[in-house]
Amino acid sequence: MQAVVDAGVPAPRFYRPPFGFMMPGQAGYVRRLGVEPVLGDIYPEDVLNPGVEIITGRVLSRLTAGSIVILHDGSAIGAADRSQTVASLEQILDGAARVGLRAVSVGALLQGPALRWQVELPTHGWE
Repeated sequence: MQAVVDAGVPAPRFYRPPFGFMMPGQAGYVRRLGVEPVLGDIYPEDVLNPGVEIITGRVLSRLTAGSIVILHDGSAIGAADRSQTVASLEQILDGAARVGLRAVSVGALLQGPALRWQVELPTHGWE
């Protein structure tokens, strides 16, 4: 995280664990680093390149106020074709707008009225 700050970029405030998987104690650890762990609630499996219509449909069929959609712009395991993800984004944003929803940052979402609860992950003493 210090490398990001040293590069002149504001320090990250949020952390999404790789593959959306959080080990017991990990939430407490990242919080001690000053970062809030965040998971999504819509994973349209865009990494599998199922097609623009399928990605769009999976998102729009589950989208509600407060949703966090996880779309991928790269891959930790090498070069990946994300053209389907990119092509679906305009359709997703247009579909959301048609039902009165709009995209906001995670920070804005967590400060807004859509946040009704916070989940504390059990640590089982593994911190």
